[in-house]
Amino acid sequence: MNRNTIFMYIAVSLVMLVPVPGRLYYGMPVIFVLNLLMVLTTLFSKLMDYFKFYTLKPICILLFLVGITIFARQLLILYSPVTALTMGLLFYMPTVAVLMLGRFFDNRGMSLKIALVGNMKESGFFSIYAFVFFLLRDIVGYGTISFPVPSGIFKLELPTLSYFSPFTFWASIPGALVLSGLLLASLSFIRKYCGILERSEELRQEGENDN
Repeated sequence: MNRNTIFMYIAVSLVMLVPVPGRLYYGMPVIFVLNLLMVLTTLFSKLMDYFKFYTLKPICILLFLVGITIFARQLLILYSPVTALTMGLLFYMPTVAVLMLGRFFDNRGMSLKIALVGNMKESGFFSIYAFVFFLLRDIVGYGTISFPVPSGIFKLELPTLSYFSPFTFWASIPGALVLSGLLLASLSFIRKYCGILERSEELRQEGENDN
């Protein structure tokens, strides 16, 4: 994970993760919409390039994102009205996150396959990060693992100490900021450690070839 990726994850976390309540059942629709928007917007972007609508492309992509988000919210209302009502405008945050993570305006020379794989790779990595983020807040902050269901909310109660104030802190917005920083620091450390191992392996193979 390079420095630019860390800054991008910080920005997207502040927009999409931190404002959302610290329950997994709020995070799952957000993650789903993020990936849905990414794949559909990538296809729509390449369609605009195919018809050479370069001038209208930015505004068309913005309108397309908003339209798909509204449609997805209507589907969530049909599936789980309680979740959709509670989230309110927070459901539209993935629209901004997709614009930060995806490459839609500088991929004119890319093939559809390369553009789709690249954008979905970014979306997939961030989705894993977001899932861990919401799961940890749910477990530590509330002592539950929760899922959205048509009847409302399904909660799996866990034997934790979430009712003590040091643990409920992680369910708050300040706790979300701290947790986001800790996760990003951990990802950066893992990335650097893996890079060191790869470099060591390359040097070892080079040494064997020289001998």
